[in-house]
Amino acid sequence: MKKIVPVLFLLLSVKAFSEGMPEKQVEVKFRDFSWGTTMQDFIAKEGIPYKTENQDEFQSIKYEKIEVSGYETTMIAVFSLSRLVSGSYSIKCKNMRALNTIFDDLALKLSVVYGTPVSSGNTGKTKTVQWLYTDGYITLLANEREKKVVLLYMSPGLFHRD
Repeated sequence: MKKIVPVLFLLLSVKAFSEGMPEKQVEVKFRDFSWGTTMQDFIAKEGIPYKTENQDEFQSIKYEKIEVSGYETTMIAVFSLSRLVSGSYSIKCKNMRALNTIFDDLALKLSVVYGTPVSSGNTGKTKTVQWLYTDGYITLLANEREKKVVLLYMSPGLFHRD
């Protein structure tokens, strides 16, 4: 009985402590910008883009040589009505080995931040891993034909438009 009392006390203490702690909240942002950030505010922090494009209600701005998790990328931020709705990083790989190594490394790093992916797949030419949250979607894909790894962040507002 003497051995059980401390164990019960420890279990009750852990339970009481854990109930007071908030669950891990995952907030999906692109480069620490919340969805809806203005293009003007984005450019003020990131600098003048390399290229700007307009198509219908969407505007995109492109940056070259942006470092992400140790890799040099091309970054594109997409805006609708001058508000951030999506962003991506693209990494051009020299060969298939580099493509697979970079994809696996980023998938592992993203899993640490965002938890277990909700889906993953491999069609033979494209590998994907996805995380879905109420405030954003993340997709990592490796395209073998283009020898490119792409990390895509999307606002849920991009798909739920009135």
